[in-house]
Formats: sequence, C-alpha cells, structure tokens
Amino acid sequence: MKRELPIINIHGTDFFIDVESLSLKERANENNFIPFGYMADVPGGYEFEYGLDSRNIHTIWTDEESVRIKIPELVELDPFGMSQRYQVSMEQLKGKTDFEIMVDQQAFDLRVNKGVLPTIDIAGDLFYVVLDKDRLIPKDDPQSVGIPMPSFIQYDQVLGENVFAYDPKKREIKELDYLKITEIPKNLIAVRLPYSFSLDPVGWNWQNNRDAKTA
Repeated sequence: MKRELPIINIHGTDFFIDVESLSLKERANENNFIPFGYMADVPGGYEFEYGLDSRNIHTIWTDEESVRIKIPELVELDPFGMSQRYQVSMEQLKGKTDFEIMVDQQAFDLRVNKGVLPTIDIAGDLFYVVLDKDRLIPKDDPQSVGIPMPSFIQYDQVLGENVFAYDPKKREIKELDYLKITEIPKNLIAVRLPYSFSLDPVGWNWQNNRDAKTA
C-alpha cells in the first residue's frame, strides 16, 4: 500500500514532501510542484523565494508578493522516505546531511577531482551526460552529435520526469503528436529521464554558480 507522504505547510498551503521526485507537491494541486533543485542550499536546509499567489518559486517576471522561505533538510522532513530511497537505515541517517546521504561519495570524487562525466543507460546504450553542451553523448561514439537535452519536451509533472519517444536503433528522440496517436510506434520505446539536476548534480551546480556539494 502506498504510504501517505509527510506534509509541510507553507503560508497556509499544504505541500507533500516527495523524496522520489525531490520536490514539494501542493496537496490540493499536484501539478503545482517546487523542485528542490531550484532552491538554494543553506546550512541546515533549503531557501527559496515563495510567491504568495502562484504558491511556487517567485520569478522576476511577476509582480506578486513573495516571502523568503527556509525549510529543513530532507533527512529531517522525511527520514523514512530518505531511508527507503537511498537504502540507508534510520539509525545511519542520524546526524547525516542530505549531501552525505544523497550523493555517492566515490562518484563525487571522480566527478569533481578527476573530471569523469556521469553516464546514463537508455535501452542498453550508455550515454555521457554533457550539460555544457546540453546533450547526451553515446559513450561508444563520443564524436557524435548525441541527443539534445532541450528535445525533452514532454514533461510529466506528477512524476517529475521528462518523457519522450526513443528510437533505439538510430539512438534518436522522436517527436510525436500525442494528441493524435493511440500507441507508441513499434520501432520506438517510451523513455523517462529526470531533470538535468538529477542527471549531473555537480555539473548543474557549476552551471548555476553553486557549490558542487549542494544536494
């Protein structure tokens, strides 16, 4: 049975704390969600500018009233969820930060100190995650154009993932008219990938002038 997610109240609005998608999802409208990747990492938790009308992260393009919000780390907000997702006992969580739990320390060393790019498996093919080029580059063909990340145009707001049709033979993303088709063509498969932040947290932090250790 699916467990009831813990809730945090922000200025009168309840949000589910969703460790799986690393976001806060409005209880009354789960299409309205706040990714942790867009919050500022601060000692003891996260901060962001909260728009009182949008009930989301405030942007400079709106004139809505906003307030600065600070929330605790996920190990405090949902220790059980963190324990389940990262396969760490509740006892091992004690005294740990999100960074220590969420980040593979060996992979972090390889990425930061040795420049090794992360990889992701798509239908049996390994791709380098190259954020400075906004592309996924095949590991066995590093000179190829690869897959442009901006083509991840279908976003599932509930799952917090990019959804797209993929041709495993050509190793290409195919854009489909989802309003007209009734099924995915047989030569294609449906693939889900998370935000760029989840694909390469260190690279994403560097691109956004943040500390590499930001969880």
